Amino acid sequence: MVDVMLADWRFARDAARGRHPGFQAAVERVAREIAAAMQEPGCEEVVLLGHSLGAVFAVQGLALALRRDSRLLERPGAPRFALIGLGSSVLKIALHPAAEALRRDVAQLAVTPGLVWREHGSRRDALSFERAEPVATLGLAGRGPRLRGVHPRDMVDSRTWRRICWRPLRIHRQYVMGNGRRYFLDIGMIACGPLPVSSGLDPDRALDARGALGRAPAPAG
Repeated sequence: MVDVMLADWRFARDAARGRHPGFQAAVERVAREIAAAMQEPGCEEVVLLGHSLGAVFAVQGLALALRRDSRLLERPGAPRFALIGLGSSVLKIALHPAAEALRRDVAQLAVTPGLVWREHGSRRDALSFERAEPVATLGLAGRGPRLRGVHPRDMVDSRTWRRICWRPLRIHRQYVMGNGRRYFLDIGMIACGPLPVSSGLDPDRALDARGALGRAPAPAG
């Protein structure tokens, strides 16, 4: 585990300084995929999920896509757009003095209209920044993501929790793993379920005991 943690921090340092080979190419790819998804015929909502360091790619890719097309999220008939951070490492990099590019991108998203932006973190996740809203923490103007705390213990059954509760990396991955219990954060429902993220309706409240959709949610304004 120590090797993984050291590699993670080494990557974060290189990303903050713009030194990691392939980092910008990955951001470019994210930006292209966002632009293509927003043009997809019949698409109602585009959801961009970023777990851990993936949240950094998501933020920077979206910011790049918006610099190339400032009306990407506002064009008439465009799909709704949601950015979801799960155990995000955005602050881990953005707080580095050299991470000017990432701070610029966070500032851009903070003043972007039409963006549904959420961050999920946990006190039990040593790699997340629970309760630290990135825009305010960085001293930037604008509106940051809606923060929601996650309790991994409530996402799994008791036997699984006893097995993983002292494994920090396994807890960090729980955001993107299947739940053992019904819970408001459900990666399968976010990515593939019938509920639009922009509705603001949690899957555990919208589904009945058999898993059927109880009522059709209205998109949030």
